[in-house]
Amino acid sequence: MIALAGRDVRFLNRQMRYLMPAGFALALISLAVDRARWSPAAMLRHVISLPALPLLIAGRLQACS
Repeated sequence: MIALAGRDVRFLNRQMRYLMPAGFALALISLAVDRARWSPAAMLRHVISLPALPLLIAGRLQACS
C-alpha cells in the first residue's frame, strides 16, 4: 500500500516500525518453544511446499537484481 501510494503513509509507517520486528521475534520464539516437533526435514518440507516455494524464489530473484 505504501509503494502504491508513492509517498510516506505515516499511519502504516508507524505500525510497521513495531509490528514487523515483533512478528519476527514471535516466529523465532515459536521455533524454540515447539522444538520437539521442529526438525530440519520438517522445515525443508515447509519451504518447498506451495505457496512458500514460488514466494521464496521471487524473493531471491528480487534480492539478486
